[in-house]
Amino acid sequence: MKISYSYSILRYIHDIVTGEFINVGVVLFAPHVRFLGCLCSPRYGRLSKMFLSIDGNHFKQITRYIQDRIDEEGQRLISELALEKLPQTVTGFTARVLPVDDSSLQFSPEAYGITDDPAATLEKLYTRLVDQYCDKANRTERDEDDVWKTFKKPLEEKRILGQLVPHQIVGRN
Repeated sequence: MKISYSYSILRYIHDIVTGEFINVGVVLFAPHVRFLGCLCSPRYGRLSKMFLSIDGNHFKQITRYIQDRIDEEGQRLISELALEKLPQTVTGFTARVLPVDDSSLQFSPEAYGITDDPAATLEKLYTRLVDQYCDKANRTERDEDDVWKTFKKPLEEKRILGQLVPHQIVGRN
């Protein structure tokens, strides 16, 4: 079944005068199935490369706060009776969480679409509008020897290394 939805992009606007922005999240609302979801990026590497003066911890906290509040609203939609009239578009929810003002984080004007699966569409929009532009860390898996190197030197300096012996913990499961 095709259902309509509206979505809005959370943007970080470093300088309101220049209007330069980076997409950092997406909110999607499908009223007919009472779906409201949000995905925000906790990564700020791209922001700090472009704007230089970013407080990474604060950015993570505020985007986590926005995502949590939208997700709470989404849970209320599912679990509570609709005693009051629901907003018909995503803007009705985003304005509750992040009022429209001239702060650095702002929601874009809403856009619309049709989908079979709102959750999957939210993921696709997030990947397309936010995640594809984030730097992917080239993480390689570490083996036991690599992990051990981290602890070996401090243990040697404190002369504890010689006292360590292998021990295996076995449980019922």
